[in-house]
Amino acid sequence: MLKPVLASALLVFSLLTASPATFSVNPSVVTNDYRGLVTLQMSGLAFGESVQVVQFYDFNGNGVVDPQDMPVRADLITDGQAILVGGSTNFNVLGDDDGFPDGSVTSTIRFTQSPTLASGVGHYLFQFSSPSNQFPTVTLPFTVADAPYLQKVQGFVTSSGTNVPHAAVALIQNLNGLLRVVVGTVADDAGAYALPAPSDAYTLIASWPGYLMDLTAAPVFALLPGTTVVTNLGLIPATTALSGGLVDSESSQPLPMPAVQLMLFDATGLFTVGLTDAQGSFRVPVTPGYWTVRPEWQSVVAHSYLIPEPASYMEKSFFVSVVPYQGAEVPLKAATTLLTGRVVDSQSNSIPGVVLSASPDANFDGLAMSGSDGTYAIALDSGSGFANVQDLSSPPASAYLWSGDYVNMTDGIPTLLDVVGQIPTAHFRGLLTDDFGAPLRQFYFFANNAVGGTSTTITDTNGNFDLPVFGGSWQLHPGYGEEQQLGLLFPPFSFRVVDGQDLSTNLVVRRASGLITGFVGDTAAGLSGLSVACSANDGSTPYSLTSYTDSTGHFSVRVFPATWTLSLGEYDLLSRGYNPASTLAVTVPPTNAVANFALVPIGPPTAPPHIVTPTLSSAVLGLPYSQALAATGAQTPFSWSVISGVLPGNLHLDYYGVISGVPTNTGAFSFAVKLADARGSNVVANFSIDVSAATLPVAPAIDQPTLRAGVFTLRVTGTAGQSYTLQAASPTLRWSDLTTLTAPSNVFFMQDTNPAMLSRLFRVRAN
Repeated sequence: MLKPVLASALLVFSLLTASPATFSVNPSVVTNDYRGLVTLQMSGLAFGESVQVVQFYDFNGNGVVDPQDMPVRADLITDGQAILVGGSTNFNVLGDDDGFPDGSVTSTIRFTQSPTLASGVGHYLFQFSSPSNQFPTVTLPFTVADAPYLQKVQGFVTSSGTNVPHAAVALIQNLNGLLRVVVGTVADDAGAYALPAPSDAYTLIASWPGYLMDLTAAPVFALLPGTTVVTNLGLIPATTALSGGLVDSESSQPLPMPAVQLMLFDATGLFTVGLTDAQGSFRVPVTPGYWTVRPEWQSVVAHSYLIPEPASYMEKSFFVSVVPYQGAEVPLKAATTLLTGRVVDSQSNSIPGVVLSASPDANFDGLAMSGSDGTYAIALDSGSGFANVQDLSSPPASAYLWSGDYVNMTDGIPTLLDVVGQIPTAHFRGLLTDDFGAPLRQFYFFANNAVGGTSTTITDTNGNFDLPVFGGSWQLHPGYGEEQQLGLLFPPFSFRVVDGQDLSTNLVVRRASGLITGFVGDTAAGLSGLSVACSANDGSTPYSLTSYTDSTGHFSVRVFPATWTLSLGEYDLLSRGYNPASTLAVTVPPTNAVANFALVPIGPPTAPPHIVTPTLSSAVLGLPYSQALAATGAQTPFSWSVISGVLPGNLHLDYYGVISGVPTNTGAFSFAVKLADARGSNVVANFSIDVSAATLPVAPAIDQPTLRAGVFTLRVTGTAGQSYTLQAASPTLRWSDLTTLTAPSNVFFMQDTNPAMLSRLFRVRAN
């Protein structure tokens, strides 16, 4: 009775293993603007068998994986296993699409969401191998061809006069501080490259292991229809190295993620790229300096992880000396839930190729791109936040207006959200210049509508802009700190449009000519990642800037001449165990200013708590006043109140212990304040504030203007010891500082040693 059973079992086994494993890549040739799927088909496998799939850049195009060929993507795919996040399929990760163990695997790649080095123009190889040696390794070709654009940029990649073969070359656009690759390729054996591309404005960059690119010297140009731009790219040899690996942000354990692409930037503008090995480790040749490591999101989402929020404290920087740096840890966060849906227009038509991001915990970002049917899936963690469209000024997103969608994510529970783009009905156009009349080229800014909707633009090479909008009120904003990096100060600006009626207005931004630096911390150490708010008025126009403290508690912000008020967030300080800090006022010029915040720690609770502010500073009638009270030994949360006496007119004590306002009457004012903490402990202290009348400097008089040998001189009558600044007006009547001095006597002379035009306005200001 056993023989038939055994024979039957052998027959089944022979049927399962009779067919050798077969593989296909379809389509095997695409253009670099392809928006569809690339399907990997695997048949003849044992039930539940795993296949290691590695995509190589075949630099010489010989169809064989050579030692110099670069692995740009690596995935382990198992028959019958679809990749789940929170119980839902994450189709950003390659798995078996049908989720059934039948000896056959179909796995689809969204080509537009491929990592940059896996989607540039060139020859590739897909290598299929068996981790358990069940079948011979199979290699299949895959080609990304140039899209048929009529314009291109071409040239050579060199270093120290020698051509660099196989260097990666890309046309990029800088959006929101992120580098968006539009088209890419690799140079040939002779270092020559050619990049057909859509007509637009670009920055051209290159990279290759062992070399660096100086982004500040990268060619920037407009690629006009039907033209060819010829330009060479120079790379800088690396002299040291940065080594480390990817780690889980929660456990700090190493993450064995192969072929994750890394972008590295240093503080001076140098740039390079790297790749992780099979263990998730990397070693990238660099030069000495502070280097930031930014994993490319397309590589990370293919493993169901989130990347650190760019420019946040979770995005790590490392100081590399002439000695190679080892042990750098780059944190990634594991996804626990999934946000899915479609990207559509207001008529429910699918919009493919739109990049979405969401950050429920504000420290890590999940990203995805909508497919040809508009569907997307973003792997996230729990928390609440907004899902936003990225690359708003680039197609296809630039053809629509978007608003951020609020989401509340829970571990293990997928959330459905359709993201809708609204079709614009009008345009806001104009010219953007600085206060000297020079056009601002390639400047990114955006506008928000009060009822939802965001429109973005980048000025062209002449400073012109075009914002698609719809009827309603809008508020303009500069591009996420880009203006501060360039030393530009963007004024607040609002406008209103009517559907079907375009609006044109020219805008002027100010250029910074001074600097405020400072330190935030206590006697032990500085506080990192703390926001420093800076504000000033230019006539009736208010300006607001933001800086952040570095890892040592230091900050800097570029400003124009004015009296600037600097403040720290009260809630942020309390959450870190510090008392609120008084605002500081500094004036630039006569010199660059320094604003240091000496923080007072609250410390562990004591009985009773103590008010440690000894006295309050005096105030001046009509001038802003701010003084923070400080306590130690209080149990948070705690509150402050005035229980007797009166404050000077128009001064107020807030809940956090800050007395602020603009006093409206002079005199001596006495009062008592009470601190009540979370335990019900109270403490009372008496204070007084003296308010005096303001003493203003006497306005100077100027006469005897002369121009000799290219030097303009005028006589000033003022007050010895007073600081004065000579200013000149630009063609747009914006005043800029020429020179500042302290008057040596009541009568003195000031000069402009480089008059810029035949007719010019001058004035002297008492600082």
